[in-house]
Amino acid sequence: MPLTRTLLAAGVVAAAAVAVTAVVATSPDHGSGPSALAGTALHHESLIADCMRARGFDYEVALPRDVAVEEARRVAVARHQNPQVAVARAQASAPPDPNQARVGALPADQQRAWGDALYGDDSWKGCYYATYEQAWGENLDQRAEEADALVVKVRADPSVQAAERAYLLCMAERGHRLAGPDDVHRLIGEARDRLAAAAADQYEKDVNSAHATCVMPYQKAYDATYQRLVHGG
Repeated sequence: MPLTRTLLAAGVVAAAAVAVTAVVATSPDHGSGPSALAGTALHHESLIADCMRARGFDYEVALPRDVAVEEARRVAVARHQNPQVAVARAQASAPPDPNQARVGALPADQQRAWGDALYGDDSWKGCYYATYEQAWGENLDQRAEEADALVVKVRADPSVQAAERAYLLCMAERGHRLAGPDDVHRLIGEARDRLAAAAADQYEKDVNSAHATCVMPYQKAYDATYQRLVHGG
């Protein structure tokens, strides 16, 4: 799938979302139809939830957005319909990751701990990766290398770079200077360290609101480029 499920909470979940999407799109079908992909993904989600609970964290099982989009593409291809149209519709209608709101309600240190439990740190591979082979039936190392290479290509695409520059300008006009879309969590984390709780909460709301507005064109460009590169466009 991409690193993309793409605010400390948004950074944690989204950074993971880009890698996760690249793995999904290049994963085997594990069955004869698109529902097999969703079934495998939901099985993986259940394994992740069990692992997270064992480590003391809540995790809500939900069909990942990138899986929903890939499933819509496969349905369109199977029905001899336009896959680009199906992907665009799925991207517009797919619900947000419910864990983003859950993590966003946690203090900054707990957000980091949640992210480490899910995606790992220097001492732990993370629940996502620890359960991947059991769900998908293959080792993730090769997939991860492929995903990393794909992310580099997507981010280097001129349309994505232009969209990123527009995102940075949009955020700067709203008073938030950062290095990229994944840098939002740093702003919120720093605010938590230097501001009183009420002020930090308001700052987080302001940043989240600006990010939600500014990131949409970037996400659209990223998703379109990703789909084109993954499917040989």
